[in-house]
Amino acid sequence: MNRFLASIATSLLLAAGCAPAAEKFPSISDLNAHREDHDGERMTLRGYLVLGEEQQYIVSDPKSYTLWSRDSNCLSLLNAGIAIEDEKRFNGKLVEVTGVFRKSLKGIITLSACGDSAIDIGSDPGKNIVILDQHRG
Repeated sequence: MNRFLASIATSLLLAAGCAPAAEKFPSISDLNAHREDHDGERMTLRGYLVLGEEQQYIVSDPKSYTLWSRDSNCLSLLNAGIAIEDEKRFNGKLVEVTGVFRKSLKGIITLSACGDSAIDIGSDPGKNIVILDQHRG
């Protein structure tokens, strides 16, 4: 009986060790602070959308975010078409955004940036922006 219980306990421990780790999302301020290390990486970020006239950002804290600083907790959005078209549905919502991190907006003309780095959502914003919080805002 003791061997049987030990076998079950060992199996449970091994199964727990094989379970995937909780998914970790990059910090927006860490990305901005170390932008050269992440340029061109495809990633998924979690944050809140800030949309409006001359505003297309993802931020880690919708009530307190910084603009244009090296370690800003705000990241500009590129190619966020569907969110812009349906601002009322997306603005202020907790989302997961998947795209390519760009360390610089050099050569890109945009009036809606919150800093010099961005996440480029690409050709399918409907798939690359997922609302997690339907009840906010």
